[in-house]
Order: sequence, then C-alpha cells, then structure tokens
Amino acid sequence: GEQIPRSFFPVLYDYYKKTNDQFGPWAAKFLNRRFFQGLYPNFRERLLIMAAFDEGGKRPMGMSFLLKKGESIIGRYWGSSRWADSLHFDACYYSPIEWAIENGVKRFDPGAGSPHKLRRGFFAVGNYSLHKFRDPVLRNIMETYVGEINRGESDRIRDMNHTLPLKGPYMPKEFVPFR
Repeated sequence: GEQIPRSFFPVLYDYYKKTNDQFGPWAAKFLNRRFFQGLYPNFRERLLIMAAFDEGGKRPMGMSFLLKKGESIIGRYWGSSRWADSLHFDACYYSPIEWAIENGVKRFDPGAGSPHKLRRGFFAVGNYSLHKFRDPVLRNIMETYVGEINRGESDRIRDMNHTLPLKGPYMPKEFVPFR
C-alpha cells in the first residue's frame, strides 16, 4: 500500500521482464513498463510487495508482487537480480503466508502454475479463462476439444489434491470446468 516506495516499480518491471525472458515464447509477457508505472499512482493500495535486500543494500535484490482485496491475496509475479537459495519460495510463499496470518487473510491464491505449490501447502484449483479465437481453424480446434481438455485438467487437479496430506473441510470443491 502506501508504504511501497515509487522506486520499487521500475525494479518490479525489470525483474518481471527478466523472469519472463527465461521462458522464451512461453512466458507471460503481457505486462509492459507502462503497466508497472501506473501501479504506483493508481493501485498501490491493492498491492503487497515482498522485497529482499542484500545486507546494506538499498535496491531490492528480489521481489514478489501480490494483489490484495478484502480478506484475499493473490500471488502473481516475482523476480530477482540474481539467484539466491530459496529466495523465490520465501518471497512468493513463506513471507506472504506469514503476512496473511498476521493480517487476518482468509484466502491466499499463490497464482497459476507449477505443482511445487502443492509442497508449500496449497491445493491445486481450477481457474476460469475467457478467450476469443479469431482464427477459424484454431476456434474450431478449441470448440471441438475444450471439453476434453477441461475434463483432463479437472482430473489432474483432483489427482494432485488426493496426494496431499490435508483432507476434510480444507479440500476444495471439485473443479467444474466452464463449458
């Protein structure tokens, strides 16, 4: 919120870009510098940033960027100037979990992707996505197979959650895909 310095936002963009550059064409490169510049004046109160510093450092060497609303936080992006053992897990999971507990957060969605989140105590959950395919061939392929794709993802989510040691009321409801 208000405690986040303006100087963090260009660094957030640099780290976001650097992290995504590692994944080539499969990266989530849809946010630009202008987006990050607009966060400070317009959405700072909705942000939670975990920043790590080298001893005596003034510029964060790693940061995670989370969104907060009401009793929920959603983890989204992270990056760093260099590799540091377990920094990703601390900035993206452990420190936000600690903050969430201290601040009465009831729901923490760590963001899409990666089964490693299961080992950090998070359940796999389905997410909805809305796409419009302008290419008629791609649209036909998706219309033909989206049901099969959704069933496969739902099965995968169920199977991942059944491997977790947490059971009972903590288990999420079965994911019902959008049709």
